[in-house]
Amino acid sequence: MSTPLSVPVSAIRALLLDWVSQQLTPAALDWVLQKEHLLNEGHSNLDFYLTLGTVPRHTGKGAVNLTSDQIIQAQALIPGWQPQYDRVDQLVRILFLLELPTLHLDTYKQIVQLLFTTAETGELVAFCRALPLLSYPKTVLLPLATEALRHNVLDVFKAVACNNPFPYQYFDDAAFNQMVLKAAFNNIDLNSIYRLNHRSNEALQDMMTDFVAERRAAGRSVAPSWLELSTGCLAY
Repeated sequence: MSTPLSVPVSAIRALLLDWVSQQLTPAALDWVLQKEHLLNEGHSNLDFYLTLGTVPRHTGKGAVNLTSDQIIQAQALIPGWQPQYDRVDQLVRILFLLELPTLHLDTYKQIVQLLFTTAETGELVAFCRALPLLSYPKTVLLPLATEALRHNVLDVFKAVACNNPFPYQYFDDAAFNQMVLKAAFNNIDLNSIYRLNHRSNEALQDMMTDFVAERRAAGRSVAPSWLELSTGCLAY
């Protein structure tokens, strides 16, 4: 059975607070700090859902400007974590998600499943970006992540597939291969798939060989990375 996150959540929250404090107006930061305190003190599920839903109204959706040192700090805590690709509202939603109590697996699973299945698109993108930071990755998160790959909104798919270490760490070959194929089909840069070269396998190479052949037969362009993947000669 998978377990709660081994890295101290307090260390992750401290980083997130430091980053968003540099991006937000004083009024927006005050709202975030007040909400975080209230959530930390205890909350109803309804309060929690309402808070997540109102985040962009208070924080805006600005880009997060992180230094190379801050990115190194993040990856020292969670290998492969790439918060430089997130927006400020997404980081605040992740901060609030980390307030969820993780002691009781069944309760945590129920809340997280409800969040993923009822979220609007913007919320779901943030939740998918939070996957490397949340608890019980195999028991709770893995089914939700693979389901998100089937979402009809491409931003949700990209939130899991791109610049996210979760698939590399937890997907089996079948799920990982389907993710890569869908990324190629949607002309997503395969360089954005974390450690794709480490997860390349014979079945994936065969799938990409067929995909490239179909593209060529239809007179469509073929990306160099597809050729590299089909031959097992990835350079990244």
